[in-house]
Amino acid sequence: MYKYLTLLNEIENMVKSGKYKQGERIPSIRSLSESYNCNKSTVIRTLTELERKHVLYSLPKSGYYVVISKNELKQGKKLVFDFSSSAPDPAVFPYLDFQHCINQAIDIYKNDLFIYGTPRGLPSLIDVVQKQLTNYQVFAKKQNIFITSGIQQALSILAAIPFPNNKKTILIVKCTL
Repeated sequence: MYKYLTLLNEIENMVKSGKYKQGERIPSIRSLSESYNCNKSTVIRTLTELERKHVLYSLPKSGYYVVISKNELKQGKKLVFDFSSSAPDPAVFPYLDFQHCINQAIDIYKNDLFIYGTPRGLPSLIDVVQKQLTNYQVFAKKQNIFITSGIQQALSILAAIPFPNNKKTILIVKCTL
C-alpha cells in the first residue's frame, strides 16, 4: 500500500476515534513527516486528500484542523423549528464548512474569480452548455455559443455580427431563474 494511503487511513481513524477532536489543530506537516518517517510532499498529499474528503480544513499560515460536524441531538431533547425568522439558528449554521467551501473556491478559481470573463462567456460554461444542447439534439459549435451577463453585452455582440440572409430583425429572450 502507498505510504500516503497508510497515513491517510491513520489520520482519518484518529479523527473518527476522537484522538483528534472536532475543531482541533492536528500536528504540523513537519512533525507528521518526522513521526511517520516520510517526505513532506507525502504528508501534503494526504492532508489535501483529507481536505477534499471534508475531514480536515486548512487555514493559511495556521495549519490543518478537524472539521466540526453538525451538532447531534442529545437524547431526550426535541428539535424545534422556528419559522418566525428567516435566519438560521447560529448554533447549527455550518460557518466553518461554509468558510472551507469559500476558501476552496478561491484557491481553485483565483484566476477567474474577480474578472469579468471573456466577451463570449466563461469557456468552461460554454463547454457545459454545448454538451447540454447536444443532449437535446441541438448541435452548435463552441464559437457560435455566447453567454452574456446582461442585455447590454448581448446587444453589443449582436450589433457586431452579420445576420444570415441580410435580415434586420432579431428576437431576444431574457431568462431569469
